[in-house]
Amino acid sequence: MRQKFSIFVAALREVFFACPRYHTAMAICLLVTGLMPAVNVYATGQMIALFNHSQAQHAILTTLGIWGVSMLLPSLLEPLVNYLQTHINQLVTNSIISKLMAKNASFNGLQVYDDANIQDDIAVLKSQSKFRPTNFMVNLVNLTRETVTVAALFAMLFSIKWWIPFAILLAATPLAYANFQVMSFSWRALISSGKQSRLMDYFASLAFSRETQKDRHLFNANPLIVDKYQQAFNQVYSELQQAQFKIFTKPIPFQIIAVVVLSLVLFALYQQAAVAAITLSSAVVLLQSIMMLNNRLESVIQTSSLTYEILDYFEKYFAFLAYEENIIDGNLSIQRIERIEFIHVGFTYPNTDKPILKNISFSARKGESIAIVGHNGAGKSTLVSLICRFWDVSEGQILINGENIKAFDFLPLLKQGDSCSQTVKPDRKNVLGGINISIMPCATRCTSPFSYSKRFSTFRTVGSDVTATRTLLGRVFLIHDFKTATCVLAFVGQLSFQFKPTSIVHRSSQFHTFLWWCFIFFTWLDDSL
Repeated sequence: MRQKFSIFVAALREVFFACPRYHTAMAICLLVTGLMPAVNVYATGQMIALFNHSQAQHAILTTLGIWGVSMLLPSLLEPLVNYLQTHINQLVTNSIISKLMAKNASFNGLQVYDDANIQDDIAVLKSQSKFRPTNFMVNLVNLTRETVTVAALFAMLFSIKWWIPFAILLAATPLAYANFQVMSFSWRALISSGKQSRLMDYFASLAFSRETQKDRHLFNANPLIVDKYQQAFNQVYSELQQAQFKIFTKPIPFQIIAVVVLSLVLFALYQQAAVAAITLSSAVVLLQSIMMLNNRLESVIQTSSLTYEILDYFEKYFAFLAYEENIIDGNLSIQRIERIEFIHVGFTYPNTDKPILKNISFSARKGESIAIVGHNGAGKSTLVSLICRFWDVSEGQILINGENIKAFDFLPLLKQGDSCSQTVKPDRKNVLGGINISIMPCATRCTSPFSYSKRFSTFRTVGSDVTATRTLLGRVFLIHDFKTATCVLAFVGQLSFQFKPTSIVHRSSQFHTFLWWCFIFFTWLDDSL
């Protein structure tokens, strides 16, 4: 519970500083609207007391005015509260999503997406960041308003009969605790089925995917996909069914206790009125206040339970923001790459035991081109990923210009080279469509090919998507024309990558034209065959 309270305070701080002026105005409005029900009950009791005094006309008019204001003011402030809440929801959601995107952009490597322990957190953040902050704000508004009302009614009842509010509060406490436990269990059940939920989404996407139609029919995979989907659904349904049953049954005994205590309080109030121990106006105030306090307490309990559930989202949110990867920036800068050297490099992916690379040693100097050829899964793409420092080597070391790659600042190193991974989703456009795409101008420019903030707007010819078409030689990628150099990558057969410092390669426009005609010829040849 202490941890939840700390998360609640941190979430309050997070949402408040997203738009402090709107939140201040909202707090004032909620304070006023929350006090009005208690003021209305008090004014009603005073009017009943004044009805027995014929000389109290002026006092009655004043009391009627207070009573009318207490009835009218919440209705007048409601549009303002809705206006403020709309702006707060938008600004808070934008702030949270922006911080998540900024944190994601700060990762140098891919470790966070290979960490099984945080994958469920990422799935929750991805699916719920658009509405959980809004839910939190809506519940917070309702909770604040109801809490102010409960406090005001509690104080008024305490001034008449001190034991009544304590009795009602004591009866409501077990119910609140039961609701918190049920909501916590429901959330844990939902999270525990997160993996199966993602499997359901995956299998459903396969069933309706245009790209998988041929393979599913060719290998008769449809029954397998349906069966796997049903297995995942059955597990999710079983876990959530247990949670729903607890939600239905667990609060019932505590609700009965609350009703019994409330009945005893009303009976005690009747006995007090029978012996004239309290006045008629006080009896009216007590009856209205008791019923209103009980209803508002139930509302506070329900809203608090929902807020308690949302705090699990914020727990994952703060955990993601605090996540530290192991790809740490060095402090060396680099102007150009003269030599790349692998020395007894070995690599094993996180959370696996099978080595992908073992004892790899080679070197590449400025002006050289190297092709790495191998079967699927041989580690070709992994090798170039290590040069990009998406991961760090498990054994050995990679040297750039004689220095360990870990000693260099991450972004300046990436500015000196470019790489393109083989896509698994080829572009469906024909050759003419590919040429048309290639001459479309890019909307923006940037001088740094691999700057995180501008990485996806560096291509002058193709833009951010690679144009891929099947050919006789395999899959051909006609890439981009950087500001400092042109790099054309051809994936021939099992050739998986080519990595060249941008300061080394330069091609003329005639070479571009030659490659385009080769590309068109091989595509025509493939179609003819």
